[in-house]
Amino acid sequence: MTEKYSVPELDYEKLLDNALTSIRLGVEDFERCYSEYNEDYDPARALSAVRNLFSGLLLLFKFKIAASVIDPVEAATLIFIPPEVIPRTDGKGGVEWLPKGKFKAKTIDIATIKKRFEMFNINVDWKTVDKLQECRNRLEHLHPDNTLGEVTDFVSELFPVLRDFIQNELAGSPVELLGVVWQIMLLHHNFFEESKNKCKAEWEKAGMSEHLRPLLDKAFCEDCGSCLILPAHGASTSTIRAQDGSIAYICYECSSIGATP
Repeated sequence: MTEKYSVPELDYEKLLDNALTSIRLGVEDFERCYSEYNEDYDPARALSAVRNLFSGLLLLFKFKIAASVIDPVEAATLIFIPPEVIPRTDGKGGVEWLPKGKFKAKTIDIATIKKRFEMFNINVDWKTVDKLQECRNRLEHLHPDNTLGEVTDFVSELFPVLRDFIQNELAGSPVELLGVVWQIMLLHHNFFEESKNKCKAEWEKAGMSEHLRPLLDKAFCEDCGSCLILPAHGASTSTIRAQDGSIAYICYECSSIGATP
């Protein structure tokens, strides 16, 4: 049994508050980077938006893990990084495995969160979460002007993950928990889905064949990173470049003209 003094104290309410604060700050950053008609428009906020939103999601995950046990000390052992377990001689020709040091003040990473979820049968769409993590990591290396479109994709895909987790695993209401922040995310998600359907309809009109669907599903604007792209004016998917097989497009988000990779 782990001694209480060897584990950092865990504050359930603070953990939840930190999660909600990170999500709120992420949405505020998103609003500032998304529209040039906003007087506080700042494209550099794009990366901050993604960092805060993803951090808030992981904090919600940790809150759920901590709330899965009754004893607050045991909850802390699930959240904070445990000491290294190393082999030592037992003096009888064998070994015994004992912890070295104490629990660290840092909390567990996403790989350990997955293990804890499996242990407590906590469900989430890990495929989408992994995709969001990849997006966050990728945006770390891009110029702010090249991230705006991808940030809109990120926020839209985060929406159903948050909704389902809060409803199914926390037995709560996204509206009550996040308030006006949730309404902003809802409006953006609905707009994004409508825009995606419009883009799909335009590709259908252009004569998109079945063998081109996988290419278009992975395509994105090279200028802003958005997946919302339309066939270039006057082009059809039958006019594939013979040399590289790319298709001309115009971005729904930033109006840039390019070609699928």
